[in-house]
Amino acid sequence: MSRRKAPAPSANAAAQPIQATPPVTPARGVGSARAVMFQPRQLISAETDEQAIEAWLLQCSSAATAANYRKDADRFLMWIKVRGRDLRTLVVEDLAAYSSFLSRLDKLVPADAEQWISSRRWPKNDIRWRPFQGPLSKASQRQALVAIGALLRWLEKTGYVDRSPAALMKITKVRKRKVDRYLPWEAVGHLLNAADQMPEENAEQRRYKIRTRFLVCLFSLTGARISDLPLATMASIHRNPDGLWWWSVTGKGDKDEEVPVPRDLLTEFRKYRASMGLSELPSASDNSPLVPSLRGGGPAAESTIYVALEKLFKQASALARETDPDLGDRLDVASPHWLRHTALTRQADMKMDLRWIQANARHEDINTTMGYLHQDDRDRHRETDRVMKLNPDQNN
Repeated sequence: MSRRKAPAPSANAAAQPIQATPPVTPARGVGSARAVMFQPRQLISAETDEQAIEAWLLQCSSAATAANYRKDADRFLMWIKVRGRDLRTLVVEDLAAYSSFLSRLDKLVPADAEQWISSRRWPKNDIRWRPFQGPLSKASQRQALVAIGALLRWLEKTGYVDRSPAALMKITKVRKRKVDRYLPWEAVGHLLNAADQMPEENAEQRRYKIRTRFLVCLFSLTGARISDLPLATMASIHRNPDGLWWWSVTGKGDKDEEVPVPRDLLTEFRKYRASMGLSELPSASDNSPLVPSLRGGGPAAESTIYVALEKLFKQASALARETDPDLGDRLDVASPHWLRHTALTRQADMKMDLRWIQANARHEDINTTMGYLHQDDRDRHRETDRVMKLNPDQNN
């Protein structure tokens, strides 16, 4: 019997779609003998995403770097859990969605904003804690993605994740711009006035008031970061063989650096210590915290310092509005880190040598320091306004 041939398809007949059969993904560690033989062995003992992140943070070069990375990792982990994901199941689209989320924090609907944003910084064990305190700058958005990329690449090398989507993530470079989150120098006076008006009805209030005033002086006269304080001791403010006073700071990357102590800060330091019943100047062996906790023997936590200054900014804002509403508004939106920018802008405005400003700021790249040269912009604007007139006969 002859085998019948199947009829040839008509040229006008609609093509049948090809049915693609998705490949079956074997369970982790399951497959052919060869696949199992070459299955990468996990090099960390972590069983959960939280444990994997902790293992990654242990590799950081400094406590400050670990703290910044932890913040970004906590935010990301909370976000992927809301999406029903974990670090092992991430795909490129997840990272793109997270990037979009970071750029749209100011556009969240009220219910989502309540979940993600708090108006102030709370300790993480407080039920009012939220991962964000407001929208992120473009630089902060980029840094967050850089941190997450570093985390995922490291976890891929350890075998905790099979493939990292970070390798396919493109992070847009942020063009450096002038620092605009600073205060005019007269704002420091309002902050000190607000500190002087704080209540002192009992011993704890007096210590809080004294500490808050000293913090304003320390940040505004040195350009310090809040992260500089946990390791700072009383003896870190010291006199060198030339008779000059310096502050030894352990900053980013655990680098030990020296910051000049201006005469006014030394005066405030003497008052600060005397008000606590201490000698005006510390001994070389005084390893007690420079900024102690009011409720324990250790140093004040960064979050405690941040909240104390944040409250003071609100009080100073109210005082400033009485004579300068615009300054009051600016104080109202400022954060404690603005004092660092204010200090460095003051040095630039007073025409200090850029090399010394870079050293005081502890910047590796002088281009970062150049972001504080606001006076040149003011002079350029004033001269342009003076010259460029439609009627040359107008009074200058």
